[in-house]
Amino acid sequence: MSLDPFRDLHPPRLPLDVAALGWPEMLAGFGLGLLLALGIFGLLRPAFTRKARPDLEAELVRLKSLSAAERLLAEAQLLDRLGAPLPDEARAQLYAPEATAPDLEPLIRRAWRAKDGAHV
Repeated sequence: MSLDPFRDLHPPRLPLDVAALGWPEMLAGFGLGLLLALGIFGLLRPAFTRKARPDLEAELVRLKSLSAAERLLAEAQLLDRLGAPLPDEARAQLYAPEATAPDLEPLIRRAWRAKDGAHV
């Protein structure tokens, strides 16, 4: 019994040019490796990109430039994104925009701190 399994193999039945590793095969292997690396990079890229952190002060300044009805609606949407409930008096004002809207800025700030400035 021999310990070298390659010695007992039959010679290749293909022409030697086909059985040998040449530059076209190496170029094809390099191309496939490059495609695989690009695919892995494409899958991992979202995990390593930084998202811009929203600025609460800039958002509140933008909201103050809106009309009263639009501001109330935008503040209600912001509270919803932060997961904070809308007070009942503000909910009633959403359907009666001619009345004065309550100031929701303290609620927004409190909800922002509760979320620890998380993405909105």
